[in-house]
Amino acid sequence: MTGVLLELSVKAELVDEFLDMMRQILPETRAYDGCKRFDVWVHNSNRRKVVLNEIWESEEKHAAYLAWRAETGVLGKLVAFLDGPPDPQYFEVLAD
Repeated sequence: MTGVLLELSVKAELVDEFLDMMRQILPETRAYDGCKRFDVWVHNSNRRKVVLNEIWESEEKHAAYLAWRAETGVLGKLVAFLDGPPDPQYFEVLAD
């Protein structure tokens, strides 16, 4: 299993619109092949700070998901909400 952690800084004037879009795409993301968990965390006192906490079967499955989101144009729309480019961090998820 692969854990993906993505810390985002959303443009202040676009936070609500960004979060609405995330709510809309969550069901498809969670149903995508290889996605085991996908959570969106919004900082309590600074709503511009958003963390995507994800678990995927593999980095390859995550890469396929990102490619699909790029093909559909969703990835480009999400990146336009941000102050900087996303930089995913990959982790090994220890099994029980």
